[in-house]
Amino acid sequence: MSQTPLPPIERDESYARDYIPIPGGWEIQTKGKGSSFRICDTKSGERWLVADEHLHAMLERMAREVRAAYESRPTPAGEGVTEAMVERAAGRARAAASSS
Repeated sequence: MSQTPLPPIERDESYARDYIPIPGGWEIQTKGKGSSFRICDTKSGERWLVADEHLHAMLERMAREVRAAYESRPTPAGEGVTEAMVERAAGRARAAASSS
């Protein structure tokens, strides 16, 4: 099983909206200025409006936690490196550079 990194979270500043990809080809599109909260199946292009505002924060938190769990899962020997591993390594390098 390969460790395919997820696409990065994209931010559309003009709408103050995040596009949060999660495993399986799904994406949460957060509510911004003049936009609606949606769940998107990126494989088929289908999108579903989530009109119940009480679900928005819970679904966004769920998407971010699923991403974090996916990106931090162990990599079997000889397989790819996750985006989270690269980010942690970059953070350690920045910390080491700033302390010297």
